[in-house]
Amino acid sequence: MKRVLPWMWIAVLLASSCDKEEMNPARRQDMRDLIAAISSHAKVDLGHPEFLVLVQNSPEVAYDDNRSIDMGFLDAVDGFTGEVVFYNGKPESNRIRFNHLNDLPETEWILVLDPLKGESDRKGFMDSCGNHNFIGFPRVGVDAYSVIPTTTPNANSNGIDLLSEAQNALVAYSRKNDTRSAKFGDLASSGFDILITDPEFDKVSWTDSEVGSLKIKPQGGRRLVIAYLNLGAAENWRYYFKDEWMNSPPDWFRGRVPGNRGECYVKYWDPAWHDIIYAGSDAYIDKIVSAGFDGVILDNVEAHHLKPLD
Repeated sequence: MKRVLPWMWIAVLLASSCDKEEMNPARRQDMRDLIAAISSHAKVDLGHPEFLVLVQNSPEVAYDDNRSIDMGFLDAVDGFTGEVVFYNGKPESNRIRFNHLNDLPETEWILVLDPLKGESDRKGFMDSCGNHNFIGFPRVGVDAYSVIPTTTPNANSNGIDLLSEAQNALVAYSRKNDTRSAKFGDLASSGFDILITDPEFDKVSWTDSEVGSLKIKPQGGRRLVIAYLNLGAAENWRYYFKDEWMNSPPDWFRGRVPGNRGECYVKYWDPAWHDIIYAGSDAYIDKIVSAGFDGVILDNVEAHHLKPLD
């Protein structure tokens, strides 16, 4: 999710964005290790073995240096999501990303989040997803990650306890001008089997009571509610972000995310970042689990592609 907020120091102190480059095996392993540690912390340390861990984009992280699937890593994750797989504003397949997703074991749940030029592309996109047993969430318009669709494909009142039982999914994040009550009402009124959203609103976590209410579809039946977590970049609208970082960024910041003020890539292998995400006393994952979310979607995993590789 992206939100435009002032971040004045970024132009001076971090003027150069990180650039993409070829996969670096050491940094890819660092990312695998971090994801596995998060999964173990939630499922084992916090005692929630049913907690779901989804990886956003970069499905190649599931492959080892010999380009074979790392089955040990797959034990730690429950599914993958991918943006720009079949469409990128027009029918334009990303063959590398598609192959990485399609070659995963059939037990891996996959959600595709492609941007479409318009409604006329919706059927073709959904058919492409269905042909490969993927769940599709078509993104139409600039606010596709925040506006609740007026219709729910394959709407049902089934109780959803497993990813494999879901027939549809919604990604709905907060916008700058949203209010907490309005956003909660929009989320609660949606009829999707899986709801992916922010774990907090305006730096205040959703309560376990609020999350519990979101788990019931308006037409009846339980659904899964998944929290968003940016694993590869820090966001200045999150609870952990310190005001002093705006003038004096910590040394584990790497460079700004292109086109997204207020968001900066991090050295995700740094212990200080690990403390924020899962290892510290006020860790993000602990808050997500405590609020009753069914799982987490880890974004910017593709940060292992980025340079400088310090």
